[in-house]
Amino acid sequence: MASIKTLVADDYLPFRTLLKEFLACDPESELVGEACCGEDALAKALQLGPDVVVMDITLPGLTTLETLRLIKARMPETKIIVLLEEDNREYRRASFEAGADACLAKLAAGKELALLIRALYVPRPRWASVGTSGPEFRQAI
Repeated sequence: MASIKTLVADDYLPFRTLLKEFLACDPESELVGEACCGEDALAKALQLGPDVVVMDITLPGLTTLETLRLIKARMPETKIIVLLEEDNREYRRASFEAGADACLAKLAAGKELALLIRALYVPRPRWASVGTSGPEFRQAI
């Protein structure tokens, strides 16, 4: 399996460092970048093309939810995991409505994060030999 390119966005440097250490222990993940605010996360996502973006629910600047919407609008295949301080139903609901693929409590980040990234990641298909109609296309999607 190819490396899962991951971008981490959190305004708290010690937690970002911890996330990077967790991902470094996972042989299937490749940290391609980190961001400290919504604008930085959006710019780096567009520049680096990660497979997965892991972002804190309370990014400063451009809000997490707006950043999430903008990334999904431009890169719909990118999976986004929103990290929550606690299991807040309102944040969870708002995250999913904005397009998040998963939410995870920050306290559970670690081994659970690596497992969730792998569960969400689906390698992009190669369409060279598949047309855009017919049974082969329907099976591919």
